[in-house]
Amino acid sequence: CDPERECVFLPIFGYHVPFHISVIKSVSKSDEEHYTVLRLNLFYPTGNVGYARDTPKEMRAVLEKYKGFNYVKEMSFRSRDAHNLNHQMRLIKELQKRVKQRQKKEEIEAGLVEQEDLILNRTGRKPTLLDISMRPSIRKGKCVGRLSAHVNGFRFRTNRGEVFDLLYSNIKHFFFQPCEKELIVLIHFHLHNPMLIGRTKTRDVQFYAEVVEGSTALDSSSKRGMYDPDEIDEEHRERQLRKKLNQAFKSFCNQVLQVVENNSMTIGQGNEYDIPYRALGFNGVPNKEMVLLQPTVYCLVNLTETPFFVVSMDEVEHIHFERTDFRVSKTFDMVFIMKTHLLPDCEDIPKRVQSIPVDKFDTIKEWIHEKGDVTFTKGTTPLNWKMVMIGVREELEAGIFWKNMDQDGEPKPIGWHFLSAEDEQEEEDPSADEGSQYEESSAESEESEDYSMDEISDESEGFEPSESDGDDWDALHAEAAKSDKQKMRKEVEREAREGTKSPQRKRRKRR
Repeated sequence: CDPERECVFLPIFGYHVPFHISVIKSVSKSDEEHYTVLRLNLFYPTGNVGYARDTPKEMRAVLEKYKGFNYVKEMSFRSRDAHNLNHQMRLIKELQKRVKQRQKKEEIEAGLVEQEDLILNRTGRKPTLLDISMRPSIRKGKCVGRLSAHVNGFRFRTNRGEVFDLLYSNIKHFFFQPCEKELIVLIHFHLHNPMLIGRTKTRDVQFYAEVVEGSTALDSSSKRGMYDPDEIDEEHRERQLRKKLNQAFKSFCNQVLQVVENNSMTIGQGNEYDIPYRALGFNGVPNKEMVLLQPTVYCLVNLTETPFFVVSMDEVEHIHFERTDFRVSKTFDMVFIMKTHLLPDCEDIPKRVQSIPVDKFDTIKEWIHEKGDVTFTKGTTPLNWKMVMIGVREELEAGIFWKNMDQDGEPKPIGWHFLSAEDEQEEEDPSADEGSQYEESSAESEESEDYSMDEISDESEGFEPSESDGDDWDALHAEAAKSDKQKMRKEVEREAREGTKSPQRKRRKRR
Protein backbone atom coordinates (compact mmCIF):
# COMPACT_ATOMS: atom_id res chain seq x y z
CA CYS A 1 0.00 0.00 0.00
CA ASP A 2 1.02 3.59 -0.66
CA PRO A 3 -0.91 5.81 1.81
CA GLU A 4 0.40 9.07 0.31
CA ARG A 5 -0.94 8.29 -3.18
CA GLU A 6 -3.87 6.24 -1.86
CA CYS A 7 -3.17 3.21 -4.05
CA VAL A 8 -2.50 -0.52 -3.68
CA PHE A 9 0.14 -2.42 -5.72
CA LEU A 10 -1.07 -5.83 -6.91
CA PRO A 11 1.27 -8.46 -8.47
CA ILE A 12 0.04 -9.34 -11.99
CA PHE A 13 2.25 -11.48 -14.25
CA GLY A 14 5.37 -10.46 -12.38
CA TYR A 15 4.61 -6.73 -12.39
CA HIS A 16 3.37 -4.48 -9.57
CA VAL A 17 0.27 -2.81 -11.00
CA PRO A 18 -1.09 0.17 -8.99
CA PHE A 19 -4.84 0.29 -8.24
CA HIS A 20 -6.45 3.31 -6.60
CA ILE A 21 -8.14 2.52 -3.31
CA SER A 22 -11.52 3.79 -4.66
CA VAL A 23 -11.52 0.89 -7.17
CA ILE A 24 -11.53 -1.71 -4.38
CA LYS A 25 -15.02 -2.42 -3.05
CA SER A 26 -14.12 -4.88 -0.27
CA VAL A 27 -11.38 -7.25 0.85
CA SER A 28 -11.75 -10.64 2.54
CA LYS A 29 -9.56 -13.57 3.62
CA SER A 30 -10.21 -17.32 3.76
CA ASP A 31 -8.11 -20.38 4.69
CA GLU A 32 -7.88 -23.39 2.36
CA GLU A 33 -5.84 -26.33 3.72
CA HIS A 34 -2.20 -25.21 3.54
CA TYR A 35 -2.92 -21.87 1.83
CA THR A 36 -4.45 -18.52 2.72
CA VAL A 37 -6.47 -16.71 0.02
CA LEU A 38 -6.89 -12.94 -0.11
CA ARG A 39 -9.83 -11.82 -2.27
CA LEU A 40 -10.32 -8.29 -3.59
CA ASN A 41 -13.80 -7.33 -4.89
CA LEU A 42 -13.70 -4.43 -7.36
CA PHE A 43 -16.34 -2.01 -8.61
CA TYR A 44 -17.77 -2.78 -12.05
CA PRO A 45 -20.77 -1.67 -14.18
CA THR A 46 -24.11 -3.15 -13.08
CA GLY A 47 -27.69 -2.72 -14.32
CA ASN A 48 -29.11 0.18 -16.30
CA VAL A 49 -27.62 2.84 -14.03
CA GLY A 50 -24.08 1.63 -14.63
CA TYR A 51 -22.93 1.35 -10.99
CA ALA A 52 -24.06 0.29 -7.54
CA ARG A 53 -25.34 2.73 -4.90
CA ASP A 54 -22.23 2.46 -2.72
CA THR A 55 -19.89 3.32 -5.61
CA PRO A 56 -17.60 6.31 -4.79
CA LYS A 57 -17.84 9.47 -6.88
CA GLU A 58 -14.40 8.95 -8.42
CA MET A 59 -15.37 5.48 -9.61
CA ARG A 60 -18.75 6.65 -10.86
CA ALA A 61 -17.06 9.12 -13.16
CA VAL A 62 -14.83 6.35 -14.53
CA LEU A 63 -17.76 3.96 -15.12
CA GLU A 64 -19.79 6.63 -16.90
CA LYS A 65 -16.88 7.68 -19.10
CA TYR A 66 -15.73 4.18 -20.12
CA LYS A 67 -19.00 2.29 -20.55
CA GLY A 68 -17.88 -0.07 -23.33
CA PHE A 69 -14.75 -1.34 -21.59
CA ASN A 70 -14.21 -4.70 -19.87
CA TYR A 71 -13.82 -4.62 -16.11
CA VAL A 72 -12.31 -7.05 -13.61
CA LYS A 73 -14.85 -8.13 -11.02
CA GLU A 74 -12.57 -9.72 -8.43
CA MET A 75 -8.96 -10.81 -7.90
CA SER A 76 -7.62 -13.56 -5.59
CA PHE A 77 -4.10 -14.11 -4.27
CA ARG A 78 -2.90 -17.29 -2.56
CA SER A 79 0.05 -17.66 -0.23
CA ARG A 80 1.46 -20.07 2.36
CA ASP A 81 2.40 -17.13 4.61
CA ALA A 82 -0.85 -16.17 6.36
CA HIS A 83 0.84 -13.46 8.42
CA ASN A 84 1.80 -11.46 5.32
CA LEU A 85 -1.72 -11.54 3.84
CA ASN A 86 -3.26 -10.56 7.20
CA HIS A 87 -0.92 -7.58 7.37
CA GLN A 88 -1.78 -6.48 3.82
CA MET A 89 -5.52 -6.80 4.45
CA ARG A 90 -5.22 -4.64 7.58
CA LEU A 91 -3.31 -1.96 5.64
CA ILE A 92 -5.93 -1.92 2.85
CA LYS A 93 -8.81 -1.53 5.32
CA GLU A 94 -7.04 1.28 7.19
CA LEU A 95 -6.42 3.08 3.89
CA GLN A 96 -10.09 2.69 2.93
CA LYS A 97 -11.19 4.11 6.27
CA ARG A 98 -8.83 7.07 5.95
CA VAL A 99 -10.02 7.86 2.41
CA LYS A 100 -13.69 7.69 3.42
CA GLN A 101 -13.09 10.10 6.30
CA ARG A 102 -11.32 12.50 3.96
CA GLN A 103 -14.14 12.33 1.41
CA LYS A 104 -16.76 12.87 4.09
CA LYS A 105 -14.89 15.91 5.39
CA GLU A 106 -14.66 17.32 1.87
CA GLU A 107 -18.40 16.86 1.37
CA ILE A 108 -19.14 18.68 4.63
CA GLU A 109 -16.81 21.56 3.81
CA ALA A 110 -17.96 21.79 0.17
CA GLY A 111 -20.60 24.52 0.70
CA LEU A 112 -18.78 26.44 3.40
CA VAL A 113 -17.85 30.07 2.83
CA GLU A 114 -14.90 31.60 4.63
CA GLN A 115 -16.01 34.38 6.95
CA GLU A 116 -14.37 37.72 7.48
CA ASP A 117 -12.75 38.53 10.78
CA LEU A 118 -14.92 39.87 13.57
CA ILE A 119 -14.34 43.53 14.44
CA LEU A 120 -14.52 43.83 18.23
CA ASN A 121 -16.05 46.80 19.99
CA ARG A 122 -13.34 47.85 22.44
CA THR A 123 -14.52 51.41 23.10
CA GLY A 124 -18.23 51.66 23.84
CA ARG A 125 -20.66 49.53 25.77
CA LYS A 126 -21.81 46.43 23.88
CA PRO A 127 -25.12 44.56 24.31
CA THR A 128 -24.59 41.28 26.19
CA LEU A 129 -26.66 38.31 27.31
CA LEU A 130 -25.29 36.28 30.22
CA ASP A 131 -25.78 32.62 31.21
CA ILE A 132 -27.27 31.42 27.93
CA SER A 133 -26.75 28.19 25.99
CA MET A 134 -26.02 27.52 22.33
CA ARG A 135 -27.45 24.98 19.88
CA PRO A 136 -25.81 23.19 18.13
CA SER A 137 -23.11 22.90 20.74
CA ILE A 138 -19.45 23.69 20.04
CA ARG A 139 -18.42 20.57 21.94
CA LYS A 140 -20.08 17.49 23.38
CA GLY A 141 -22.51 18.41 26.10
CA LYS A 142 -24.17 21.69 26.96
CA CYS A 143 -22.33 24.98 26.27
CA VAL A 144 -23.11 27.88 28.62
CA GLY A 145 -21.62 31.32 28.17
CA ARG A 146 -22.37 34.90 27.13
CA LEU A 147 -23.35 36.44 23.80
CA SER A 148 -22.09 39.91 22.84
CA ALA A 149 -22.89 42.13 19.84
CA HIS A 150 -19.84 43.83 18.27
CA VAL A 151 -19.29 46.06 15.23
CA ASN A 152 -19.97 43.52 12.45
CA GLY A 153 -21.16 40.41 14.27
CA PHE A 154 -21.76 38.36 17.40
CA ARG A 155 -19.27 36.60 19.63
CA PHE A 156 -20.26 33.75 21.94
CA ARG A 157 -17.70 32.85 24.60
CA THR A 158 -18.25 29.78 26.75
CA ASN A 159 -17.30 29.52 30.41
CA ARG A 160 -14.32 27.38 29.33
CA GLY A 161 -13.02 30.08 26.99
CA GLU A 162 -14.21 28.59 23.66
CA VAL A 163 -15.17 31.23 21.07
CA PHE A 164 -17.73 31.23 18.25
CA ASP A 165 -18.11 34.22 15.89
CA LEU A 166 -21.12 34.97 13.66
CA LEU A 167 -21.24 37.91 11.25
CA TYR A 168 -24.33 40.03 10.63
CA SER A 169 -23.93 39.69 6.86
CA ASN A 170 -24.41 35.90 7.02
CA ILE A 171 -27.74 36.13 8.89
CA LYS A 172 -30.76 35.80 6.60
CA HIS A 173 -33.51 35.62 9.26
CA PHE A 174 -33.39 36.94 12.82
CA PHE A 175 -36.01 35.40 15.15
CA PHE A 176 -36.99 36.23 18.70
CA GLN A 177 -39.42 33.81 20.37
CA PRO A 178 -40.59 34.78 23.88
CA CYS A 179 -41.47 32.15 26.43
CA GLU A 180 -45.27 31.92 26.43
CA LYS A 181 -46.08 28.22 26.81
CA GLU A 182 -42.59 26.84 26.16
CA LEU A 183 -39.81 26.07 28.59
CA ILE A 184 -37.22 28.36 26.95
CA VAL A 185 -36.87 31.87 25.56
CA LEU A 186 -34.63 32.04 22.50
CA ILE A 187 -32.91 34.01 19.75
CA HIS A 188 -32.52 32.12 16.48
CA PHE A 189 -30.44 32.92 13.39
CA HIS A 190 -31.09 31.32 9.98
CA LEU A 191 -27.99 31.77 7.82
CA HIS A 192 -27.33 32.46 4.14
CA ASN A 193 -24.34 30.12 4.02
CA PRO A 194 -23.93 27.04 6.24
CA MET A 195 -21.30 26.94 8.98
CA LEU A 196 -19.34 24.08 10.54
CA ILE A 197 -19.99 23.99 14.30
CA GLY A 198 -18.07 21.18 15.92
CA ARG A 199 -18.65 18.37 13.41
CA THR A 200 -22.10 19.60 12.34
CA LYS A 201 -22.78 21.51 9.15
CA THR A 202 -25.78 23.75 9.81
CA ARG A 203 -27.65 26.84 8.64
CA ASP A 204 -29.35 27.45 12.00
CA VAL A 205 -27.76 28.78 15.19
CA GLN A 206 -29.73 29.32 18.38
CA PHE A 207 -29.08 30.92 21.77
CA TYR A 208 -31.55 30.22 24.56
CA ALA A 209 -32.17 30.35 28.29
CA GLU A 210 -34.28 27.90 30.27
CA VAL A 211 -37.14 29.32 32.29
CA VAL A 212 -37.96 26.07 34.08
CA GLU A 213 -36.27 22.70 34.15
CA GLY A 214 -37.41 20.26 31.49
CA SER A 215 -37.67 17.36 33.98
CA THR A 216 -38.78 17.08 37.62
CA ALA A 217 -37.97 14.39 40.17
CA LEU A 218 -41.07 12.41 41.17
CA ASP A 219 -39.81 10.89 44.43
CA SER A 220 -41.81 10.97 47.65
CA SER A 221 -40.02 14.04 49.04
CA SER A 222 -41.12 16.25 46.12
CA LYS A 223 -44.88 15.56 46.39
CA ARG A 224 -46.76 18.72 47.19
CA GLY A 225 -50.38 19.71 47.37
CA MET A 226 -52.24 22.22 45.23
CA TYR A 227 -52.35 24.79 48.03
CA ASP A 228 -48.82 24.22 49.34
CA PRO A 229 -47.25 27.65 50.10
CA ASP A 230 -43.89 26.54 48.72
CA GLU A 231 -45.53 25.44 45.49
CA ILE A 232 -47.35 28.76 45.13
CA ASP A 233 -44.14 30.69 45.78
CA GLU A 234 -42.29 28.62 43.20
CA GLU A 235 -44.95 29.29 40.55
CA HIS A 236 -44.78 33.01 41.37
CA ARG A 237 -40.98 32.99 40.98
CA GLU A 238 -41.34 31.15 37.69
CA ARG A 239 -43.72 33.82 36.33
CA GLN A 240 -41.36 36.56 37.44
CA LEU A 241 -38.37 34.81 35.84
CA ARG A 242 -40.32 34.27 32.62
CA LYS A 243 -41.19 37.95 32.46
CA LYS A 244 -37.63 39.01 33.30
CA LEU A 245 -36.04 36.80 30.62
CA ASN A 246 -38.52 37.91 27.95
CA GLN A 247 -37.72 41.54 28.69
CA ALA A 248 -33.96 40.89 28.71
CA PHE A 249 -33.98 39.06 25.36
CA LYS A 250 -36.25 41.63 23.74
CA SER A 251 -34.10 44.49 25.00
CA PHE A 252 -31.01 42.71 23.63
CA CYS A 253 -32.63 42.37 20.18
CA ASN A 254 -33.53 46.06 20.10
CA GLN A 255 -30.00 47.03 21.12
CA VAL A 256 -28.56 44.80 18.40
CA LEU A 257 -30.68 46.53 15.75
CA GLN A 258 -29.43 49.88 17.06
CA VAL A 259 -25.78 48.71 16.82
CA VAL A 260 -26.38 47.44 13.26
CA GLU A 261 -27.92 50.75 12.24
CA ASN A 262 -25.12 52.81 13.82
CA ASN A 263 -22.44 50.78 11.98
CA SER A 264 -24.32 50.75 8.63
CA MET A 265 -24.66 46.97 8.63
CA THR A 266 -27.51 44.68 7.60
CA ILE A 267 -29.06 41.80 9.50
CA GLY A 268 -32.06 39.62 8.67
CA GLN A 269 -34.91 40.89 6.51
CA GLY A 270 -35.07 44.68 6.55
CA ASN A 271 -32.90 45.03 9.67
CA GLU A 272 -35.62 43.73 11.98
CA TYR A 273 -36.29 40.61 14.02
CA ASP A 274 -39.23 38.31 13.38
CA ILE A 275 -41.59 36.88 16.03
CA PRO A 276 -43.60 33.67 15.39
CA TYR A 277 -47.41 34.00 15.48
CA ARG A 278 -48.57 31.38 17.93
CA ALA A 279 -52.26 32.07 17.19
CA LEU A 280 -51.75 30.86 13.60
CA GLY A 281 -49.68 27.82 14.59
CA PHE A 282 -50.63 24.24 13.75
CA ASN A 283 -49.29 20.81 14.59
CA GLY A 284 -47.38 18.71 12.06
CA VAL A 285 -44.58 16.18 11.60
CA PRO A 286 -41.72 17.71 9.57
CA ASN A 287 -39.15 15.14 10.74
CA LYS A 288 -40.02 12.30 13.12
CA GLU A 289 -42.16 13.81 15.88
CA MET A 290 -45.20 16.05 16.19
CA VAL A 291 -44.25 19.71 16.74
CA LEU A 292 -45.92 23.11 16.70
CA LEU A 293 -45.25 24.96 13.42
CA GLN A 294 -45.69 28.73 13.60
CA PRO A 295 -45.86 31.19 10.69
CA THR A 296 -43.87 34.41 10.75
CA VAL A 297 -43.76 37.33 8.37
CA TYR A 298 -41.22 35.63 6.12
CA CYS A 299 -41.06 31.95 7.19
CA LEU A 300 -42.71 28.87 8.63
CA VAL A 301 -40.69 27.70 11.63
CA ASN A 302 -40.34 25.33 14.55
CA LEU A 303 -37.57 26.67 16.77
CA THR A 304 -38.22 24.79 20.00
CA GLU A 305 -37.51 21.17 19.04
CA THR A 306 -34.45 19.82 17.24
CA PRO A 307 -33.75 19.42 14.39
CA PHE A 308 -34.98 22.92 13.65
CA PHE A 309 -37.46 23.47 10.83
CA VAL A 310 -37.20 26.77 8.95
CA VAL A 311 -38.76 27.28 5.51
CA SER A 312 -38.12 30.69 3.98
CA MET A 313 -41.13 31.57 1.82
CA ASP A 314 -39.04 33.50 -0.69
CA GLU A 315 -37.25 30.22 -1.49
CA VAL A 316 -40.52 28.30 -2.08
CA GLU A 317 -41.58 27.71 -5.68
CA HIS A 318 -44.83 25.82 -5.08
CA ILE A 319 -46.85 24.14 -2.29
CA HIS A 320 -48.86 20.98 -2.77
CA PHE A 321 -51.40 19.52 -0.31
CA GLU A 322 -51.70 15.73 -0.24
CA ARG A 323 -54.43 13.45 1.16
CA THR A 324 -57.09 16.18 1.03
CA ASP A 325 -59.99 13.70 0.86
CA PHE A 326 -61.38 14.72 4.24
CA ARG A 327 -64.18 12.16 4.06
CA VAL A 328 -61.56 9.44 4.52
CA SER A 329 -58.73 11.10 6.47
CA LYS A 330 -58.72 13.57 9.36
CA THR A 331 -55.23 14.85 8.49
CA PHE A 332 -53.38 15.99 5.38
CA ASP A 333 -49.78 16.56 4.24
CA MET A 334 -48.07 19.72 3.03
CA VAL A 335 -45.18 19.54 0.53
CA PHE A 336 -42.79 22.46 -0.13
CA ILE A 337 -41.13 22.53 -3.57
CA MET A 338 -38.16 24.87 -3.29
CA LYS A 339 -36.66 26.86 -6.16
CA THR A 340 -33.40 24.94 -5.80
CA HIS A 341 -35.27 21.71 -6.57
CA LEU A 342 -35.73 22.91 -10.16
CA LEU A 343 -32.00 23.08 -10.86
CA PRO A 344 -30.72 20.38 -13.27
CA ASP A 345 -28.08 19.00 -10.86
CA CYS A 346 -30.34 18.94 -7.78
CA GLU A 347 -31.12 15.51 -6.28
CA ASP A 348 -32.94 16.69 -3.15
CA ILE A 349 -36.55 15.71 -2.45
CA PRO A 350 -39.14 18.39 -1.55
CA LYS A 351 -39.79 18.98 2.14
CA ARG A 352 -42.93 17.37 3.55
CA VAL A 353 -44.93 18.15 6.69
CA GLN A 354 -47.22 15.25 7.60
CA SER A 355 -50.33 14.73 9.73
CA ILE A 356 -51.67 18.29 9.80
CA PRO A 357 -55.20 18.48 11.32
CA VAL A 358 -58.05 19.08 8.87
CA ASP A 359 -59.43 22.09 10.76
CA LYS A 360 -56.22 24.03 9.95
CA PHE A 361 -56.58 23.67 6.17
CA ASP A 362 -58.50 26.94 5.60
CA THR A 363 -56.18 28.86 7.94
CA ILE A 364 -53.10 27.69 6.03
CA LYS A 365 -54.67 28.58 2.68
CA GLU A 366 -55.46 32.10 3.90
CA TRP A 367 -51.89 32.51 5.12
CA ILE A 368 -50.55 31.41 1.70
CA HIS A 369 -52.96 33.80 -0.05
CA GLU A 370 -51.60 36.66 2.04
CA LYS A 371 -48.09 35.86 0.78
CA GLY A 372 -49.34 36.37 -2.77
CA ASP A 373 -46.27 35.08 -4.63
CA VAL A 374 -46.61 31.34 -3.79
CA THR A 375 -48.93 29.02 -5.72
CA PHE A 376 -50.49 25.85 -4.35
CA THR A 377 -52.42 22.81 -5.52
CA LYS A 378 -54.14 19.93 -3.74
CA GLY A 379 -54.62 16.24 -4.39
CA THR A 380 -56.07 13.19 -2.71
CA THR A 381 -53.13 10.78 -3.13
CA PRO A 382 -49.46 10.91 -2.00
CA LEU A 383 -46.94 11.25 -4.84
CA ASN A 384 -43.49 9.82 -5.54
CA TRP A 385 -41.68 13.16 -5.49
CA LYS A 386 -38.40 11.81 -6.72
CA MET A 387 -39.98 10.72 -10.01
CA VAL A 388 -42.19 13.82 -10.17
CA MET A 389 -39.21 16.19 -9.92
CA ILE A 390 -37.29 14.20 -12.56
CA GLY A 391 -40.19 14.74 -14.97
CA VAL A 392 -40.43 18.45 -14.05
CA ARG A 393 -36.72 19.03 -14.69
CA GLU A 394 -36.95 17.24 -18.05
CA GLU A 395 -39.86 19.48 -19.12
CA LEU A 396 -38.01 22.59 -17.93
CA GLU A 397 -34.95 21.62 -19.99
CA ALA A 398 -37.20 21.02 -23.03
CA GLY A 399 -38.94 24.38 -22.44
CA ILE A 400 -42.48 22.95 -22.32
CA PHE A 401 -43.22 23.02 -18.59
CA TRP A 402 -45.07 26.35 -18.75
CA LYS A 403 -46.84 25.52 -22.04
CA ASN A 404 -50.13 23.76 -22.73
CA MET A 405 -48.65 21.49 -25.43
CA ASP A 406 -45.99 18.80 -25.16
CA GLN A 407 -43.27 18.00 -27.69
CA ASP A 408 -45.68 15.86 -29.75
CA GLY A 409 -48.23 18.66 -29.95
CA GLU A 410 -50.70 17.01 -27.57
CA PRO A 411 -52.42 19.12 -24.89
CA LYS A 412 -51.13 18.95 -21.31
CA PRO A 413 -51.70 20.86 -18.02
CA ILE A 414 -49.75 24.10 -17.68
CA GLY A 415 -47.08 24.25 -14.98
CA TRP A 416 -48.02 22.70 -11.66
CA HIS A 417 -51.65 22.02 -12.61
CA PHE A 418 -50.74 18.43 -13.45
CA LEU A 419 -50.51 17.74 -9.69
CA SER A 420 -54.27 18.22 -9.31
CA ALA A 421 -55.39 17.25 -12.83
CA GLU A 422 -55.60 13.54 -12.05
CA ASP A 423 -57.59 14.15 -8.89
CA GLU A 424 -60.02 16.38 -10.79
CA GLN A 425 -60.57 13.60 -13.31
CA GLU A 426 -61.12 11.11 -10.49
CA GLU A 427 -63.66 13.45 -8.95
CA GLU A 428 -65.50 13.78 -12.26
CA ASP A 429 -65.49 10.06 -13.15
CA PRO A 430 -67.36 8.82 -10.04
CA SER A 431 -70.27 11.16 -10.78
CA ALA A 432 -70.47 9.84 -14.32
CA ASP A 433 -70.31 6.27 -13.05
CA GLU A 434 -73.00 6.99 -10.50
CA GLY A 435 -75.21 8.46 -13.23
CA SER A 436 -74.71 5.44 -15.48
CA GLN A 437 -75.32 3.09 -12.58
CA TYR A 438 -78.48 5.03 -11.73
CA GLU A 439 -79.70 4.77 -15.31
CA GLU A 440 -78.94 1.04 -15.40
CA SER A 441 -80.62 0.45 -12.05
CA SER A 442 -83.69 2.46 -13.12
CA ALA A 443 -83.92 0.50 -16.37
CA GLU A 444 -83.59 -2.78 -14.47
CA SER A 445 -86.23 -1.68 -11.95
CA GLU A 446 -88.62 -0.82 -14.78
CA GLU A 447 -88.05 -4.21 -16.39
CA SER A 448 -88.54 -5.96 -13.04
CA GLU A 449 -91.74 -4.00 -12.44
CA ASP A 450 -93.07 -4.98 -15.86
CA TYR A 451 -92.09 -8.58 -15.24
CA SER A 452 -93.74 -8.68 -11.81
CA MET A 453 -96.93 -7.09 -13.13
CA ASP A 454 -97.08 -9.67 -15.93
CA GLU A 455 -96.65 -12.48 -13.45
CA ILE A 456 -99.37 -11.06 -11.20
CA SER A 457 -101.75 -10.69 -14.13
CA ASP A 458 -101.03 -14.27 -15.26
CA GLU A 459 -101.56 -15.65 -11.80
CA SER A 460 -104.70 -13.59 -11.34
CA GLU A 461 -106.13 -15.02 -14.56
CA GLY A 462 -105.73 -18.59 -13.26
CA PHE A 463 -107.08 -17.77 -9.79
CA GLU A 464 -110.76 -18.60 -9.04
CA PRO A 465 -112.06 -17.81 -5.53
CA SER A 466 -114.16 -20.53 -3.82
CA GLU A 467 -117.00 -20.16 -1.31
CA SER A 468 -115.30 -22.43 1.22
CA ASP A 469 -112.36 -20.01 1.74
CA GLY A 470 -114.35 -17.73 4.04
CA ASP A 471 -115.56 -20.64 6.23
CA ASP A 472 -112.00 -22.04 6.54
CA TRP A 473 -110.61 -18.68 7.79
CA ASP A 474 -113.38 -18.34 10.45
CA ALA A 475 -112.70 -21.84 11.73
CA LEU A 476 -108.95 -21.21 12.02
CA HIS A 477 -109.56 -17.95 13.88
CA ALA A 478 -111.88 -19.73 16.39
CA GLU A 479 -109.33 -22.51 17.02
CA ALA A 480 -106.57 -19.95 17.67
CA ALA A 481 -108.70 -18.07 20.21
CA LYS A 482 -109.59 -21.35 21.98
CA SER A 483 -105.90 -22.38 22.25
CA ASP A 484 -105.00 -18.95 23.68
CA LYS A 485 -107.64 -19.29 26.40
CA GLN A 486 -106.34 -22.76 27.34
CA LYS A 487 -102.77 -21.43 27.63
CA MET A 488 -103.91 -18.54 29.84
CA ARG A 489 -105.85 -20.94 32.13
CA LYS A 490 -102.81 -23.23 32.54
CA GLU A 491 -100.53 -20.29 33.40
CA VAL A 492 -102.96 -19.03 36.07
CA GLU A 493 -103.22 -22.49 37.66
CA ARG A 494 -99.42 -22.91 37.66
CA GLU A 495 -98.91 -19.54 39.37
CA ALA A 496 -101.51 -20.44 41.97
CA ARG A 497 -99.78 -23.76 42.75
CA GLU A 498 -96.37 -22.04 43.11
CA GLY A 499 -97.92 -19.47 45.46
CA THR A 500 -99.24 -22.16 47.81
CA LYS A 501 -96.04 -24.20 47.79
CA SER A 502 -93.64 -21.30 48.38
CA PRO A 503 -94.15 -21.10 52.22
CA GLN A 504 -93.49 -24.83 52.56
CA ARG A 505 -90.24 -24.45 50.58
CA LYS A 506 -89.16 -21.61 52.86
CA ARG A 507 -89.83 -23.74 55.97
CA ARG A 508 -87.78 -26.60 54.54
CA LYS A 509 -84.89 -24.25 53.84
CA ARG A 510 -85.04 -22.91 57.41
CA ARG A 511 -84.96 -26.45 58.83
